[in-house]
Formats: sequence, structure tokens, C-alpha cells
Amino acid sequence: MGINPRPFIIFFSLIAIFLILNPSLFFAFIEKSDDKAYDNLTVQLKKKPNITENLLRHPEIISALEKGNESAFIVEKPVYITVTPTPDGKTYFAGEYQEGLRKIKRPFSWIRNDVTGKKDMAVHVTVYDYKIFESYHWFNPMDYLYYEQFPSSLNNKFVFVFINLYMDDIQDDDTRMWIPNENHYGLQINNTLIAPIDFMKQLRIKELEDTYNYNDDSRVGYYSAYKYYSRDSDFASTAGETYINQTWLRGGKSNAIDGYLVYEIPKDIQDEDLILSGNFFTFGNAAWKLKVDEGFY
Repeated sequence: MGINPRPFIIFFSLIAIFLILNPSLFFAFIEKSDDKAYDNLTVQLKKKPNITENLLRHPEIISALEKGNESAFIVEKPVYITVTPTPDGKTYFAGEYQEGLRKIKRPFSWIRNDVTGKKDMAVHVTVYDYKIFESYHWFNPMDYLYYEQFPSSLNNKFVFVFINLYMDDIQDDDTRMWIPNENHYGLQINNTLIAPIDFMKQLRIKELEDTYNYNDDSRVGYYSAYKYYSRDSDFASTAGETYINQTWLRGGKSNAIDGYLVYEIPKDIQDEDLILSGNFFTFGNAAWKLKVDEGFY
């Protein structure tokens, strides 16, 4: 004699109807199961607090897990530490991604992923040269003559410092950043920080006519100044030559900000004592030693 399936069908049908009418009971069961998983995870984190510390140090892992990417991995980049003195008796400069003092021609860089939504930012600042003059000659386009410019004191001299600010465009993200203007740079001599002098940025300097920019593709001009010609009578005294201050940095070498700043310092200051300091908003501070003594690496 076979088993009559009808009672079982009726029984399970009644259960299904009951759960449909009372869905909270079904989800409560699931939530209990989830709560158990959370409790297990909490116990593990309490036993091994270093797991929590590692997660907090690497928010990219949390972000990846939130997006359902369970194959996230961490790439550790080397960090260079400046230690003075060091066991070998040498003084080492800061690394590329580290704040602090570095040699001239060495970059200070920062990277910010997803800085504006999905856009990345990778910026590099390099102080790549300097020149010292007791006077310089500026070109007057009105009479087509050069005029000699002297410091405010016969005991002073001019220091021209050359800076390149560049943003990668590998990702083709077209990220933008405010350009740190000339007030973000100071020439440091011992404990004194000197600001750039007021300068007619559209001027052509005779001593720099054969000096090219960091990319060696055009003559160098004043930092962050875009020179152009205008028919406006306001610029008649310079034969229409004028400029605008650039405010946005965009990706690509052709959009790099490149140029010089001018400082006036006492004549008796030695090149080895000159340090250019830069403040780059919340991205950090860096400094460049313009002439390096022996024993620095």
C-alpha cells in the first residue's frame, strides 16, 4: 500500500501560505544567520586587532569590498626616510613622495586616486635650475632697446629660480588642480624666508634669451604667466605685450607650468646656503637645496 502524498502537500502548502502572510518571520531567520556571521567576525577582530589597523590604513581595500571586488590586493610603495645623522655618517635627502629637503632637479610628487569621483591625480614639482645676476637687462618693445635693472641696494644680487609643475595625463582623466602661485614659494636663507620680488612678468630678459624650459622645447618665461599681445590701449607702454596669471593645472606636458621666480638677496650669501621652499596646499611641503655640499646624498 503506497503512501498518500496529499497530507504532505497540504502541510507544506500551509507553511508556505503562513510565511507569505508573515514574511517578517522568514527574514528574521535570515538576519539571525547574518548576525551569527557578524558575531564571528567581531570575535576575530577582537582577537587580532592588527587586522582592523591594517584595514584602516588601506581604505582602498574597504572600497573594493564595498564594490564587490573580492580580489583586491595591496601594492606597497617604498618610503624613503631622512635620518640625520645616519650610521654611515652621511646625510640623506627626502624621497620623491616624502616631504622635506631634496637636491635640485629631484621631484616632489603626490598621487591622489579618485580625487574627483573616478578621476586620479599625479603631480610632480621640480626645481631644476637657478641663476644669479648682479643686474639684468630687460627689453623695452616700445623703443626696441634693453635697459639694465639693478637691485634695490648695491649690496644685493638677484636670484632666478626655475620651477616645473606637471600633472600626468596617463589616465586621460582631465583632472584639474589650483596652481600654487609665486606666494607659495620662498627662498630660505638660514632662518629667513624671502618672498619673490614684484616683477613685470611679460618682460623679456636678455640674460635668459638662450635659456630653455624643463622640457627644452621653448624659451623660459615667468612662472605661471601666460604672455600674449593685446590691442588694448592700456598696454601701449609695452607695445601690446601683456600676460595673465594661469590658475588651473591640467594634465600633459604641454600644460605644464614652467618658469622662473626672482628673489633679491645680500651679495655675501653663498650658493650653498640657498634653499627654495614650496607649500603645495594639503599635498605637502617640500624644499630644494640649490647647491649641494659634499656629504649629501
